[in-house]
Amino acid sequence: MMLLKQQQVLFQPASWRYVYFLLMSVVLLSCIPREVTPLFLTKGSASPASEFINIKEGKTLSMNCSAPSKDLYRVWLGKSIGSDDTNWLTQNSTIKTNDPRVSIATRSFDEHSAFYMQITDSTESDAGRYKCHVTWGGANSFGYIFVSVQYFPAENPICATNESDRISTESIAVWCDTAIGNPEVTITWRVDHSDKKSQVSSTAQNYRRTHE
Repeated sequence: MMLLKQQQVLFQPASWRYVYFLLMSVVLLSCIPREVTPLFLTKGSASPASEFINIKEGKTLSMNCSAPSKDLYRVWLGKSIGSDDTNWLTQNSTIKTNDPRVSIATRSFDEHSAFYMQITDSTESDAGRYKCHVTWGGANSFGYIFVSVQYFPAENPICATNESDRISTESIAVWCDTAIGNPEVTITWRVDHSDKKSQVSSTAQNYRRTHE
């Protein structure tokens, strides 16, 4: 007969602080949109913090800038213009732009405050570098959020070739006229030798029809 060893495990009651932290974390995570990449700023950081967001054209662009709440004075969010200037879109919970697509929401939990800026119906022009600047009493910090917007040209590429019955496959020239997109439109060429005449066909990727 096989004897099984029993092991008794004793669980200690969790402290109320630990339970509170878990509950608040669950609440915060449930409120944050999935597209948001948090940018955390702290006092006296040696170098600017940075985050990256990749979004498709037409979707809502969401940015989150969080900082310690103690002595927090002002939080700016805006888009960089050139290397030094910034077009500030929000200040604390106030919208500083006439763009109706921009909104701002704030939330606080434990010892941190989070500022969520959203831009609905994103376009190619919304791509770029965004800046969050935070000031406390006697201290400040800033960081960047780099945004890439994927957009796809609506027009089908127009492709052509100089193929003929008398030239070899190596001599066939092919070309396409297509709009610029992000990522770039790519063309795949195929030569069919099943008939006496070489048939050249093309397939395009990364234009709007392939992403609908």
